[in-house]
Amino acid sequence: MPARKYKTDPDQLLAEGREILASISDDKYRHKVEMVNLVLSGLTPSYLSTDCSSSKRMITLWVKIADEQGFEALKPKKPTGRPAKLTEKQMKEIRRVLEEDDPKKYGQNVWDGSSLSAYIEETYTIKPRVRQCQRLFHTPGFSLVRPQTFPSKGEHNGAERTEYKKLKNLQNDDSAVVIYQDEVHFQITTSVTRKWVFKGSKPKVKSAPGRKSVPYSGYVIPRTGELIVTKPSWFTYETVIDSFRQLLKNYPVADKKRIYLILDNAPWHKKRFVLFKQRLYRNIRIFATRCLSFSSHPILLI
Repeated sequence: MPARKYKTDPDQLLAEGREILASISDDKYRHKVEMVNLVLSGLTPSYLSTDCSSSKRMITLWVKIADEQGFEALKPKKPTGRPAKLTEKQMKEIRRVLEEDDPKKYGQNVWDGSSLSAYIEETYTIKPRVRQCQRLFHTPGFSLVRPQTFPSKGEHNGAERTEYKKLKNLQNDDSAVVIYQDEVHFQITTSVTRKWVFKGSKPKVKSAPGRKSVPYSGYVIPRTGELIVTKPSWFTYETVIDSFRQLLKNYPVADKKRIYLILDNAPWHKKRFVLFKQRLYRNIRIFATRCLSFSSHPILLI
């Protein structure tokens, strides 16, 4: 076989190949450069093909490419893949539609993989798969999150909510005492577990009949960490008022101090507002719209 006539000086080409081996990490590219360097060092492609996975013809081709085009031409080219069905202009239009956040405007209830696929098919006569459309959401910069719920009928007590958020500032107010209140039932229940008995026997365990429970009403003062507990007979609007009186008795507050009492929307809490407005209790007077006074201590009910 006649010796190859190199267009590039073989010594110069070999020196360049050795420098490339010291700086590359791609295994396929390294293998090609090593084969070319071995041929430039004096080994024949037929001899190298017997000890490596590459054929004589392939090694000869690599030497030719390195000689005529340089070692850079031996680098593996990245696959182009399947061409995109949607153009860049169409992708910008889809992103604008998604940013409007109004799928009903385009005949969809919510934007997801299925609805986006239907919209693209109807608009551009292209039918992408649902999974492809799910990946399209990441391209414009969207992410899958769980929305937060809010009252569908509106927040009629917006003023009270705003006032409640100001309680953080009252923690450092010496003229205010913030107290949180809630009720609880401790029920007596029987938990039955297993035991070892003879086969065929039916063991029995004594249990408390009915659903006996003990009610408690608790008041927590965050500033001091105090817990004041009252034990009403049951939870009614009357026992709630008696519980308020016991609170002021067990936790005397200096004059000119206002107690901010935070309650939930339990039925027995709502009923006592009606009684206060009707002035059914002479020793309880309306201090403000939602502010009540026991003796000389005004209480703001939230």
